[in-house]
Amino acid sequence: MLSYLASSLPGHTAPGARLVALQAILRADASSKVRLPRGLLRGILQGPAEHCWDDLVAAGLIAPHAPYEGWFTDPVLGMPGRVTRRRAADWALRTARDGRTRGLGPAGQLLTVYLRAHAFAPQCEGSADLAQLARLCGLSASALHLELGLLVEAGILICWSSTPTGEEIAWRLP
Repeated sequence: MLSYLASSLPGHTAPGARLVALQAILRADASSKVRLPRGLLRGILQGPAEHCWDDLVAAGLIAPHAPYEGWFTDPVLGMPGRVTRRRAADWALRTARDGRTRGLGPAGQLLTVYLRAHAFAPQCEGSADLAQLARLCGLSASALHLELGLLVEAGILICWSSTPTGEEIAWRLP
């Protein structure tokens, strides 16, 4: 879903709006309608969410119907599997809002969701193309490096490293 959102949203879309989009896309019904309660939005972003919803509307991802309610403009979302998507939405919300991520902003929370979703068991390690990961999270390469350092400080990652060329990063979760 993060790859889908990265291709559907402009590159300048803020990480907070991407977190809202992830929850919205995972919670959409079979007719692509989505309704996000204000409390859920405040919980995701730890504050006001109006600007994030407006970013998604401005990007053309959502056609608004009412405040925090609308339809996705892409018909591909009418796919089956709503129960599975709702479970994924719950997992993403819990992952982004775990006790260690509370001090992080939306960028760190979105990055945490990505890194945990793409870590391989049983070693809890993963790797990704740096440019693609930065695009998925709506960050520059330097901002991504900064956020990775903050995740290590918060205890979300044990460590991370980049290849000598800097094109790929690897990480290890606790």
